This record gives sequence, structure tokens and C-alpha cells, in this order.
Amino acid sequence: MGTPYSAMITLIVTAGVLNIIMGLYALSGRSKLAMVKPFFVFSMLASIYTFGAALELSSNSLHEIQFWIKFEYLGMPFLPPLNLLIILSYLGMERYLRRPLLIGMFAIPVVTMLLVMTNEMHHLYYREIGFYSGISNLKVDVVAGPWYIIQGAYTFACMIGGVILLLRSWHKMPSYRFQLNTMLIGLVLPLIGDFLYLGGLTPDGMDPIPVIMTVTSALYLWALTSKGLFHVAPIARDNLFASMREGVLVLDLDNRLA
Repeated sequence: MGTPYSAMITLIVTAGVLNIIMGLYALSGRSKLAMVKPFFVFSMLASIYTFGAALELSSNSLHEIQFWIKFEYLGMPFLPPLNLLIILSYLGMERYLRRPLLIGMFAIPVVTMLLVMTNEMHHLYYREIGFYSGISNLKVDVVAGPWYIIQGAYTFACMIGGVILLLRSWHKMPSYRFQLNTMLIGLVLPLIGDFLYLGGLTPDGMDPIPVIMTVTSALYLWALTSKGLFHVAPIARDNLFASMREGVLVLDLDNRLA
């Protein structure tokens, strides 16, 4: 007999499996990714987050729920800056990705992870964790602490920043609109889910992001394997051809005329 959230748990586990497949596909070299390492890390951390969310929903006690929340935070805080990093790399903006900026991008997620792991000592992230009243199922209710707000603001900043960068490039790069649209969908759907969650508009106060990631992960995997998503950094390639005066033939890694 399934749990009250069996359908959602199945979808969330599916998202985790899809992310593992994406990460392994990227690492295999068949994807021709220009940003293999950050995409692999993103996929693995996304799978940790989604599997943790599924196990949280299937938990039978508050102690179990708290444990799996901590497990989720081994991955979740790092996903927004990693997503932004992938977008910057894809748009040919690697020159901005110097060590101080990279350290700054991941400083808040590291602090978040440490605060969640030690929340019982200070309650800076969650002031209180309990159960929703008035529903028959075990569903956790949290009272946000000060750092929860900081992490939330940082998450929105990374995601909105990524949307702005993609929209700015949308008109400049008409040949790459499929790739840009794919990445936009991967950002806009979680943003909508976050607004619904924070507005208390989701069933039983449930976080919809792990379920939404089933859709976005399937879209990314399809685009990655069949549509050549991330094969090249388009800005870098366009700048190269714009600066050349000679005619050239371009071959891909399989020695086919591209």
C-alpha cells in the first residue's frame, strides 16, 4: 500500500534518476559539452536534492524528516549558482568567472549547508520544525529563520539573473533560440513554483520544486541527447568567425562537416 504522496514521490524519484543519467552522459564525452564538470556536479547535486525530497515525503516521524531535510541541503543550495555558472559559460562570459567571483558565488550556499546541519544549536535557518495541523498526513511545517531569508533571496537573485542574461541574448542569437528557450524554461518553471510555495498556494504547503524538476530534467535530457544542447559556446564561436577573413571548413569531433 502506498503513502498518501506516492504519485509525487514517484515523480520526484524519476527526476533524480534523470539527473544521474544526465550527469553520466555528460561525463562520458558523448555530449560534447563545453562545461562538462559544472554540469556533472549540477546533475549529481540535483539528484541528491530530489532523492532527499522523496525520502522526506515518505518519512514516518519528525526525526526522519529532519534527517532527510539535511540530506537535501547537501545539494539544493548549490543548484542556483551552478545553474548561473553554466549559463555564463554557455554565453561565452568565462572572462568574468575568476576565482574571487567563484568563491563569492558559493560562499552563501556553503554557509547555508553548515547552518542547516547544525540548526538545533542556533535555529538561524529554521526557527521551528513541526507538523502541519489539520491534515491527516505527516507534512512538515517550518518557521523560517534569518538565514533562510538570505538563502532565499540569493536563490532568486541567481535565477532571475540567469533569466535576464538569457533574455538579453535571445534577440542577439536567433540561431540558438532552442537552447536559450530550454534554459529559460528550466529557470522560469522553478521560479513560478517558488512563488506559489512562498505564497502558501501549494497543496498541504508542499514544496513543488522537486516535482517540477521532473519536467525540467526530462526536457534537459531530451535537448542534451537529441538536440545538441551545450555542444558549443555560441558567443565564442560567433566572435571567432566574425574576426576571421579566410574561408574555413569546420569539422566536429567525429570528423563530420559541421
